[in-house]
Amino acid sequence: MSRILFSAKKSWLNIFRRPLVAAGTFLSLCLLFILFDLIWTASLSTKHYYDRQISNIDIEIFLDDNLTDSTTVKFRESIGRMDGVEKAEYISRDDARSRLYDLMGIDLLGDLDENPLPRSIIISFKENFLDSRRLQTFKENLQKIKGISQIFYAEHWLEKAELAKSLVAKTIYLLGMVIFLAALLNVIHSIQFSLRMREEEITQLRLLGAGRSVLIFPYIFEGLFYSLLAAAAGWIIIFYGIGYFTFRDVEIIFPSLKEIVYFCLAAGALGLLGGYMGSRQTL
Repeated sequence: MSRILFSAKKSWLNIFRRPLVAAGTFLSLCLLFILFDLIWTASLSTKHYYDRQISNIDIEIFLDDNLTDSTTVKFRESIGRMDGVEKAEYISRDDARSRLYDLMGIDLLGDLDENPLPRSIIISFKENFLDSRRLQTFKENLQKIKGISQIFYAEHWLEKAELAKSLVAKTIYLLGMVIFLAALLNVIHSIQFSLRMREEEITQLRLLGAGRSVLIFPYIFEGLFYSLLAAAAGWIIIFYGIGYFTFRDVEIIFPSLKEIVYFCLAAGALGLLGGYMGSRQTL
């Protein structure tokens, strides 16, 4: 315990003895972590946007004219019991006419003796069922049922939305790895620079019998302090600065407090690793 306290105290002394170098290391790490935080937040917001749009996807099936009303009711009930279906809403010809009027603002069928619009059933799905493969399988099953003349849903848009979500996720992983590698190299370089500035002091400690672990530990803690403080400061800056910006039609989604704490701990572990690698290569 005394060795840990000595190492922590020594690392703080090392930081305050070279404030300009320490400030440069802290700021560079802080900028890297802020960049990662912004990318992380942007990915969560993008995913939430696409999930919200996908949740509005319905399948509309148009019924044959020869189906009776009683058959149509049983037809709707059987579809409502299918796997993944949340609701099946029957749209009569009059309902379709009302929807067309609400859409166009004028009754386009006013001069016609009969309503030519087809009857349909709009199928809403549970959230965990909304992906292109499941909906395609559902569509294929519907096509086997007699009495359905046409099936429509935003198939191509859904495929593009899923592709966009996949590309965003892969990009985040790649950029995250690059940023964390840059942060690790930053800590290693800072620790090595600190050791070179104290070559005479380290030589004297070795002559006095100090072991390698005694010499390394303060610099490992130094890397921990840099990374942990920079990670926490990055989130503080983001939460403070986000209040000065407004975004239309986009809801900003931040990681949970638990995820932020884990991120800061991971950044601290990265600092420990960088401090160890930087001091081990030099001492």
